Amino acid sequence: MKKILSFVLIVAVICSVAALISCGSSDKETTTTSGNKSTSGTSGKVSATSSTAEEAQTTTQTTPAQTTQPSTTQTTAAQTTEKPIIEKPAILPEGKSFKVLAIGNSFSVDAMQYLYGLAKDAGYTEIILGNLYIGGCSLERHAGNVGTGQAAYEFYINRDGKWTTRKGATIADGLKYADWDCITIQQASGYSGIENSYEPYLSTIIAAVRKARPNAKLVWHMTWAYQGNSTHADFARYGNDQQTMYKSICGAVQSTVLNKHADDFDGIIPSGTAIQNLRTSFIGDNLTRDGYHLSYDAGRYTAALTWLKALTGADLSEISYIPADYGYVFGNATVKAAKEAVNYACAYPFEVTRSTVNGDVDEAQKKADLEKLGLDPEKFTAIELDLVPYAYHFSRLAGMKVRSKLTGVNDANIKKFAASRVLAKKELPVGSVIIVDEGYQYRPEGWVNSFVGTAASKRPAETSENVVLVTEGWWDDFRFRAFNVSKVGSPDLSEDEMNSLSGVLTIYIPKS
Repeated sequence: MKKILSFVLIVAVICSVAALISCGSSDKETTTTSGNKSTSGTSGKVSATSSTAEEAQTTTQTTPAQTTQPSTTQTTAAQTTEKPIIEKPAILPEGKSFKVLAIGNSFSVDAMQYLYGLAKDAGYTEIILGNLYIGGCSLERHAGNVGTGQAAYEFYINRDGKWTTRKGATIADGLKYADWDCITIQQASGYSGIENSYEPYLSTIIAAVRKARPNAKLVWHMTWAYQGNSTHADFARYGNDQQTMYKSICGAVQSTVLNKHADDFDGIIPSGTAIQNLRTSFIGDNLTRDGYHLSYDAGRYTAALTWLKALTGADLSEISYIPADYGYVFGNATVKAAKEAVNYACAYPFEVTRSTVNGDVDEAQKKADLEKLGLDPEKFTAIELDLVPYAYHFSRLAGMKVRSKLTGVNDANIKKFAASRVLAKKELPVGSVIIVDEGYQYRPEGWVNSFVGTAASKRPAETSENVVLVTEGWWDDFRFRAFNVSKVGSPDLSEDEMNSLSGVLTIYIPKS
């Protein structure tokens, strides 16, 4: 019997038993894993899924047969997190070596961007990451390149925490570059849910990999569905519907990877499910930078965490690395939500698990705040700002990187501010209410474009106004806003004072 199918049947039995036990207990399951790394690594094929951000480009090769229908393989709607974390055998054994090659595209670029730092934090010392990149590259094109030996790849390499690139590489060049522990394969994002786009191309790639690196673990990277408002041309294959695309991806992977190639693959990286899980958190459907490539902060961080967890079985509660060296810093709420999303994705790779991280709402405070303003508390909800201490936004600079103590910024004013996450207009709609405590102030930074700085004359001023109603005029022509929070007068703050800032600025948005 095929090893993956055997493993899936065993997991199904465990789930059934766990569910019966859970029904008889009033205790809720924890949302973090206690899993230690497996030292066997070869005890059987594994079912775990992960995803990386797809290319901005559309492929130009012959288009496989298309369908907008989701697979008949069943995937469930979002479930609550009152279910056990099922730890699966690690694909890579615990030890020093973490040598991973992706035969990919821009989605593997997204997923692997922060992987070096996470692997190092997990205790690996011999780390080599490689990515054979062609924008929007499909299995069909990879398979063609296997046959022709075309030097069409940009070879991304990371041996010391920094990525370098070499153009004009072949698949053979990438395979022989290192004694890879693991090699991943993925489909182009637009075809990832189209089952008949996988073959015969996948078989050709598998044969080439097995011939060149017979001892490497072969792993499938399951990518993510597009953002709900994505304008990517391939979204039409799925009726421009995120759920249809997600279920189609799950179905294609189950049918092709877990069925037809069960004996070829040692596991799956469920990035697509991790991203879908995180979309149920306070972050919402805001995990891409253009509708399909992952955001530089929570999106890429979550995908990299999924690779680490799926490949090594690492206990994510012991991972402290966040990609501060890249300037995209986020707070504790985002880290908690991402780890929860990844743990459940690796335990349940083909179903969505609803996040428990949506911000702590003080209902009594909300009632008092809104009734004082003559507003119905039942028609509003509070949102999580996820403040980063000793940090501030400066919208005059291009991009949305946070200037933070974590990133090594030692500006004279760094001790004065805490910075919120960036909010798109749809997250902070007209009709929202911003309330700041007496003695505190904030600057509502603004950007028209995430890659362009704001002119000095347009940068919003600090305000200590107690209540502000969000209007079209407040938004002006900005598309993104973020908040720098401080005490009136902007004095330096002690650690206790800095931590107290998390409760001084509250935003209530209308319920949809």
